[in-house]
Order: sequence, then structure tokens, then C-alpha cells
Amino acid sequence: MQAGVPALARELYFALLGAVPDRVAIPTSLGYLALQDVQYEDAVASFKRYAYFAGDSANPHDSLGEVFMWTGRYHESVEQYSIALEIDPSFLSSVIGASDALSVTGQFSLARKFLDKFDGLFKRRNQWATREIKLLQVAYQAEDWSLVVSNVERLRADDSFANYEPGLRLWANTLGAIAMAELGSQDEATTLVAEVEQTFDYFLTEIDHDDVVLREDLQLLRASLRCRMALIQGKAAAHELASLRGLIEASTHKPHRLLPYQGVLFQSLHEAGLDAEALEIAPQVLGFLSLIHI
Repeated sequence: MQAGVPALARELYFALLGAVPDRVAIPTSLGYLALQDVQYEDAVASFKRYAYFAGDSANPHDSLGEVFMWTGRYHESVEQYSIALEIDPSFLSSVIGASDALSVTGQFSLARKFLDKFDGLFKRRNQWATREIKLLQVAYQAEDWSLVVSNVERLRADDSFANYEPGLRLWANTLGAIAMAELGSQDEATTLVAEVEQTFDYFLTEIDHDDVVLREDLQLLRASLRCRMALIQGKAAAHELASLRGLIEASTHKPHRLLPYQGVLFQSLHEAGLDAEALEIAPQVLGFLSLIHI
């Protein structure tokens, strides 16, 4: 998007809002523009206005859940996703969002129960693969390495795994490789990492070069995997750490999109005994948190 265009778009939307204040498409557009422009207070205010004028719609509450998730207000995120599902129990994105927020806050049992509660919805939407990967993600965040490995092996042994979306297969294999390494199954982990690396190569070659966000996410995810694997295997990880840090510093991502990768870098530096360097990136995270006055 050209420089100045977001500001002009917001100005035009605010003018329209004054003319037709109950037009729900306007505040939701303003909300996402504010999020893109790192104006988190404005984003929340816009989505709350959207919810006020569309009280019988699940979408504004789903959007509020998304903003709260991006900005680390996970309990409020779950609350908004739950409201969305009370209004419309078929709102699948709210099921996924709520399970993510519950898992991030360490409520792993609740996250699993949430996914189980809506298993019929995943089936009806032909999204059973998404549910399987979300359950796998919960087990990974709970550091239940044995469960991660057994689930990845089960998925890979099923013929239907080949029909999963490529991104879902990549994520499953990435989590599986890390879990195998954590359990000391280095040969199996190395074999799976080689497959994951080939998938990264394929994606980075085939994706649209104009899709900067996806390209950066793939590069950051790959660098994160290499960091974790090097440290788990007890290798000197100076190169991997420097690579991840360089990608983070050069990224065009907004602060809320960079936070997960900064978390991996912080943890990895700490595990490598480089606490002084870990503390160097702390101001970046604190700087993001200072933007949230909501």
C-alpha cells in the first residue's frame, strides 16, 4: 500500500461514519486499518462500535477477539470469541481463536475440551484436518512431547495426510520434529527436519514475490525451527540465533505480528546462556506493550 493511503482511507471512512453512523461496514474497516497502523486503542474502539450497531452478529465479537489475541489480552479474547459463538454456534473462526487463546494462557485442558465440543462443526465444514493440527498445537504448547510425536506419527501414517493443506502439513511436521528432538530421537527428528526444509524451499520458491507478509512468516518460522533444533541438540547456535535476530530486525511486520518470534528468540538466547543479549531485545517487547493502552 502506498505511503499516505491508510491515513487517507481512515479520513474518508471517518467522514462516512459521520454521515451514516449505523453502517456497520465502516467501523469494521476502520478497525482493521487501525490495527494495520498500530493504533490498538482505535482498533478496539472501532470494533466495539461495530458490535453496538450489529448486536445480533457474531462477526464484530470475533473481530474483537482477534484484536485482543494480537495484543496479548487473552482472557478478553476468549470472552469475545465465546460471545460470538453464543450468537452463532457455527462461527468456526471463533472456535479456533478461543482454543488458541486458552492454550496460550496455559489452559490446555480447556482448549482441548473447546475443540472437542465443536468437533461436529469441524466435520460439517470439512475442516477436520484443522482440528487435528490445533489439537497437536495444544499438546506442543503443553510440552507433552510424547503426545505430539504419537499424534504426528498417526497423522503421517494416514493416507488422508497427503491431502491436508500444505501449510497444515508443514506445521504438523515442524512440531513433530521439535518434539522428537526433545525426546532424544535425533535420527527421526533429523529425517523429518530434512522434509520440512524441502517444504520451506518449495513454498519460498512458489509463493508470489509480492506477498511480503507470507514470505517473512516462512523465513521467520524456518529460522525459529533451526534455533530450537540447534539448542535442543546441544549445538553451538550462534549462526542460527544471529539469523533469527537479523530477520526480526529487518522485518516489515507490525509489532503484534513479530511478538511470537521475539519470544522464541528471547527463550533461545536464554537457553544458550546469552542472558545479556536476551535483555537487549526486551525493550522491543516492552515497546510493543507500551502501545497497548486499552
